[in-house]
Amino acid sequence: MKNANITAVLSNELNFKNYDYFRKSINVFEKLKFTKPERNSLKAFYQKAKLMASSGQSLLGLEKELQLLLSSLRIDTAKKRWLKLKQKNKKVGSKKKNGRKPSLKVDLSVDEILESRRGTSQIGLGLESSVVIPKINSNDVVIDKHTDSNKIVDKHILYAAGWSLEGAFSK
Repeated sequence: MKNANITAVLSNELNFKNYDYFRKSINVFEKLKFTKPERNSLKAFYQKAKLMASSGQSLLGLEKELQLLLSSLRIDTAKKRWLKLKQKNKKVGSKKKNGRKPSLKVDLSVDEILESRRGTSQIGLGLESSVVIPKINSNDVVIDKHTDSNKIVDKHILYAAGWSLEGAFSK
């Protein structure tokens, strides 16, 4: 940056309104990834200049310091770092999904397709169930010597695992 430009930057107090204005005024507002010491030196200079501007001192005394700061910044390597970081964080595009495979064969007739969709129950290896288990009312249950009738009485209570009607710690 030329001395005339540095003088123009330092003479305009609007350039020190905030950190972004300062970076734009010295032409380092592009997408750059500075190293930590470079960022710290830029911020330190900005804070020093802002403090001087707020106290009413002239900023033209910082001309050589700003010139040294700008010459110490490696803008081309900062651009490369930014591009490398951008490439690293680039999201991988979604893979092309295969279309849904049809569950039915195409060469089946309409009647065969309707028959297959009727929901016949099958057991195990495609065997159709032939046994129909009848539903039994609770009144029809035979109570013998192995069945305790006291536990069957209160059916209206919801079952909770680990709990019984006698209490939590029965048995």
